[in-house]
Amino acid sequence: MLPVIRALLGRAVPRPVSYLGGIDKINGNALESYLDALLFQDAVNKAAADGGTLNRQTLFTALSKETSFNADGIIGSTNIAAVRPRRAS
Repeated sequence: MLPVIRALLGRAVPRPVSYLGGIDKINGNALESYLDALLFQDAVNKAAADGGTLNRQTLFTALSKETSFNADGIIGSTNIAAVRPRRAS
């Protein structure tokens, strides 16, 4: 991992870095998994914010309204609602 990226990740995500055993243990898969978990947490919080039941439909509704997800500043704003999964080839 490049030293600049290593330094930025160490400051941006200190807790996950320590959970994984240090900056040398972080790779692209670990970072992507952490970002996915933050997106899921954000969607759950938004789905449950109205006091409704958390289920598949409310979760996907919350995700469909997410237009500026930035993973607590780790990545630039991303319009999740516009992203469509690719078919496996």
